Amino acid sequence: MKCTSCGKDNDKVIDSRSARGGLAIRRRRECLDCGERFTTYE
Repeated sequence: MKCTSCGKDNDKVIDSRSARGGLAIRRRRECLDCGERFTTYE
């Protein structure tokens, strides 16, 4: 996933949880280049 701050594609998943009644997965990610943390839903 691209970082929402710097746009680079170098991140790691910090936490994964079920969301929206099990229809999606919420992933908390951290960019390894700038350190920004962001959430994605897959």
